[in-house]
Amino acid sequence: MIHGVGAETGSQALLLAGVAGVTGVTGVVILLAFVVGLLISNTLVAVVSASGFIGAQRLRTVYVIVGAVAGLASLLIGFVFISGFGTELPDLQELIFGKS
Repeated sequence: MIHGVGAETGSQALLLAGVAGVTGVTGVVILLAFVVGLLISNTLVAVVSASGFIGAQRLRTVYVIVGAVAGLASLLIGFVFISGFGTELPDLQELIFGKS
């Protein structure tokens, strides 16, 4: 599920109410809070995305270069995994958080 971009589902609301163990009026209040939260968060995501796209117009070349490099890196890493050499790649958790 993709949170914050409109892919929220009714099953999430049911899960929320089920975990809270509520029915009746309390369940309706929780459902309304869920819906209001969705409206607010999705509106904020849309506004931030739109302003980002507007700002990106000025730095188009930079975004194209960064996107191309990220895409090529993704293809290279995917090829490494498909080739069966995924174990040769560094452990990112170990690199970021150290050995546990």
